[in-house]
Amino acid sequence: MDKNVSSVSGQVRGDLLELTDEQYKIFKAKLIPNIDIEKILGIRTPNLRDYAKAFSKSDSKFEFLKDLPHRYHEENLLHMYLIENISKDPDEILAYLNDFIPYIDNWSVCDSFKADIIKKYPDKVSNWTKKWIKSDYAYSVRFGIVISLKALLGDNLSEEMFEDIVKIKSDEYYINIAIAWYLCEAIVKNYDYAVKIIENGHLDKWVNNKTIQKCVESYRITEEKKNYLRGYRK
Repeated sequence: MDKNVSSVSGQVRGDLLELTDEQYKIFKAKLIPNIDIEKILGIRTPNLRDYAKAFSKSDSKFEFLKDLPHRYHEENLLHMYLIENISKDPDEILAYLNDFIPYIDNWSVCDSFKADIIKKYPDKVSNWTKKWIKSDYAYSVRFGIVISLKALLGDNLSEEMFEDIVKIKSDEYYINIAIAWYLCEAIVKNYDYAVKIIENGHLDKWVNNKTIQKCVESYRITEEKKNYLRGYRK
């Protein structure tokens, strides 16, 4: 065992190594080209979530959460899954997320968090997302955008967050694709409000067209609305 790794992390790593699937590792690596394949174990999501659910019942999870950085992609995913189960207190959950954001190194980990608990507290979520999207770190910005689309749309629509997100200007692909994803979700859930950003033509060409593409591909948008949106392609 790596002498720099705690005994708990060493045990977790040993457990995860027993869940690996070489073919899935190859498949997963193609989806996350910006990280070394040797950092990917290849564990299918249901298996990793089952492990997280069991491990979350142990007090040892707190030691694992403190033992950063992790070596493997799946350890980072496990970290996210544990935060989902660590508490019912939104302030505690958001604080754990904030501590972990600097260690996120790809879209898969960034997008993996389920926001079921924290979306019940939109004001608390928006206080953090305002901070995250102003970061110089790409995955902090993306995380803030993704949490906003999961927790701050529909009945929880934050017009302030919407306006802040559409003002983001970046050369980072993973930020821009997240903005397009967010805007598509906003059009699905808050059409009358969100469609105005397409109509006014203020979006960058790539984000505008990618947003429309995602809307056209969505089964949750009517053909009439899709045809209307197609007219705003740049």
